[in-house]
Amino acid sequence: MTFSELDLVPRGRGRAPAQNTAEYVRDLAPADLVLLASEQGVKPQTIVKLRDRHHALARCLATGMSLAEASAITGYDISRISILRGDPQFKELMSHYQGMAEAGLAQFQDRAITVAITAMANIQEMLEDDESPLPASVQLEIIKVAADRAGHAPVSKSVNVNVNHDLGSRMRAAAQRLRNVTPGEFDE
Repeated sequence: MTFSELDLVPRGRGRAPAQNTAEYVRDLAPADLVLLASEQGVKPQTIVKLRDRHHALARCLATGMSLAEASAITGYDISRISILRGDPQFKELMSHYQGMAEAGLAQFQDRAITVAITAMANIQEMLEDDESPLPASVQLEIIKVAADRAGHAPVSKSVNVNVNHDLGSRMRAAAQRLRNVTPGEFDE
């Protein structure tokens, strides 16, 4: 038997199409039309047990990471991540990690403020002490940083330049030149 006798049609990628069949069972009733209008979607399964991957994903999403980045890190498909984000247990897990991230940020900010106040007090003492003055360049840098953080940053100016090359008329002229070319003009 040859290939042509088998009557096989070579397929590209993907699953073979299913054979559709239809048969008459009964006439449609008005109640059937109401059923057609109702949602027939499938409800995703809820998480049975939170695993390490769930925790890793929740930590990624709690930091504001995009779905694509979280997918690359945890190995979850983006569509699965979207489904998990709707799960009540996963939502609770994410809010837990968001709370931890916010607490960590607040702790960092408190420490940064304490360090900044201590450093400023030390600098103030050094400036008032005549025996070990700071170099003028260091004092200028301190002024710049302090002014910047206090809302008095140096003013930067930018200039926007709009250039109009009239691309439309250039394209029309090029099309006209192409219409004027005789066939075979550029053949060798």
